[in-house]
Amino acid sequence: MDHCAPHVTLDAVDWDGSVEAHLRHIEGDTEAGIAYYRQEVKAGRKHVLGVFVEEQRFGSLVYSIQEDLGVPILMIDGLAAFPAKGACIAKYVANEWAEKMARQNGCERIRFMTRREGLKRITEGAYSPIYIMERTIAK
Repeated sequence: MDHCAPHVTLDAVDWDGSVEAHLRHIEGDTEAGIAYYRQEVKAGRKHVLGVFVEEQRFGSLVYSIQEDLGVPILMIDGLAAFPAKGACIAKYVANEWAEKMARQNGCERIRFMTRREGLKRITEGAYSPIYIMERTIAK
């Protein structure tokens, strides 16, 4: 177990302004994207958790249980957390919390998308990359 993992906890929280403020720090997220997450959480199709270090709130996580070609997956839709001294939040979420949640929900895979090189580095070896190519179409 990672030495910093015991200090990080994720607990259910209500959707509020702090969730939105956290998600605004995700590169590429837009107000429309945040509104979509809000709608999906309120409809019960996605779930929001607070990210805590030593009981102090440092961020928010949105996740959902999905299916891809008949295989249930845990999808980490968005994770935004401020740095906490001595805590490895992203590493804990990707490597420990996600596996526990996937098993609890009968999922066979864990999936997330990122633009962050650091997150890519800390998950290398444990995760296989799936490339998604995206192109913005001018209006």
